[in-house]
Amino acid sequence: DQFHVSKAFIGIDGASTKQGFTAHFVESADLVRKMAEQADQVVVLSDSGKFGKPGFARILPFDGVDALVTDNELTAEFETELTTAGVRVVEA
Repeated sequence: DQFHVSKAFIGIDGASTKQGFTAHFVESADLVRKMAEQADQVVVLSDSGKFGKPGFARILPFDGVDALVTDNELTAEFETELTTAGVRVVEA
């Protein structure tokens, strides 16, 4: 609660429709979640290969993120889930 950022760029270890964005370790998930809570906007940076492969600990649900920057191989299913949750998907 002692800091604030306009944008938090976060990495993930996995993602699934049920769990949202995840990490392999609870400590990592807790730290990234705290950073996201202090940001005006949260941007996830991840390759499409992490989707459908959830990690152990939940970081944020899809609707807790403003944008995803990923490659052009994200499945239509995940793109639909994300956009329905209000996530702007950017292919880079």
